[in-house]
Amino acid sequence: MFGRRKESPPSPAARLESLRTAGYTVAEGGAEIRRGSYFATLAGTRLRAGILIGGEPAYLVDAGYQKFFETAAGRRRPALAEELAALHRFEEELKHALNLPGPYNEALGTTSARHRYDRLAGR
Repeated sequence: MFGRRKESPPSPAARLESLRTAGYTVAEGGAEIRRGSYFATLAGTRLRAGILIGGEPAYLVDAGYQKFFETAAGRRRPALAEELAALHRFEEELKHALNLPGPYNEALGTTSARHRYDRLAGR
C-alpha cells in the first residue's frame, strides 16, 4: 500500500496491439475486431458482437421462441447452441482483453441485439 505507484491504464493503441498479438484481427482504427467467424464492433466502451454469414455481419435477434442471426440485408438463420456459447465466450474474452466492464445481465448469458416477438407484431 505504501510506496506503490499507481499504474496508468494502457492506451487504446496499446490495447489494440495486445489484441493483435492474442490472435485477433483488428481493422484500422480498431472499430472492428475479428477472430474466426466471430466479430465485434467497438464504439467507446460499447461492444456489439455477432457472426459473419457469407462475409456479411449478422447480429443476434430474439424471436421469443428461438434466437436467430440476422444480417442488415434481411438474411436470417437459426442460432445453434454451439454458436451461442462460442459467441458468449468470444465476447467475454474480448471484454477481458480490452478491460471493459461487464454488466450483470451479460454475465448471465448471451444477450440479443433486438427482440422480435410474434405476439407484439402490429401493435
